[in-house]
Amino acid sequence: MLFCIVDTETTGLKPDYHEIIQVAAIMCDSGLRELGRTAFKIRPQRIERASKRALEINGYHPRTWNPDFYTIHAAMENLNLFVAQFNKFEEEIIPAGQNVGFDVNFMLEAYNSSGVLYPFSYQYLDLIEIVKIWERARKERLKNRTLAYLSEYTGCLNTNPHDAEADAVVTLDILKWFISDLKKGTDYANKSLGKYTPSEV
Repeated sequence: MLFCIVDTETTGLKPDYHEIIQVAAIMCDSGLRELGRTAFKIRPQRIERASKRALEINGYHPRTWNPDFYTIHAAMENLNLFVAQFNKFEEEIIPAGQNVGFDVNFMLEAYNSSGVLYPFSYQYLDLIEIVKIWERARKERLKNRTLAYLSEYTGCLNTNPHDAEADAVVTLDILKWFISDLKKGTDYANKSLGKYTPSEV
């Protein structure tokens, strides 16, 4: 089994209406050791549909989003090429991330509309679920489970928030922090991690 930390930046919240403008992926082995990473900026085709708030958050501007950036079709094809180089034995590849169901739903829409084969499992590993296990094991409730707060809580620095690659990097760091801390912990934590299976889309 392999894990792929994924993060997207999008023009809004609706996969069937808005679109991905940036995607990043970090391929990891079963122990969450990084094998490689990639990121693509994508030229939007329907920018008139974009949420103004979403563009403010991810920093989109026509002058900085070069016309030579990838089309969504090219980005999905190149993401598949990236994945394939680490999957010589046709292992299951589990997408992982913070609130990763959001990213997975956008990626499924992008793959479907591009006619490119989706390379990942239809299950996923969500950082938020690991945090919930940690909270129960530690009998502690965090203020919230946003990436920004988890970064602050764990001391895992995010060098460029709302950039897909930077967010993917810090997500992996945070995920490893919580799993490492759980391994030091209670029988409850160890049993919970042992039974944990990725969520289905």
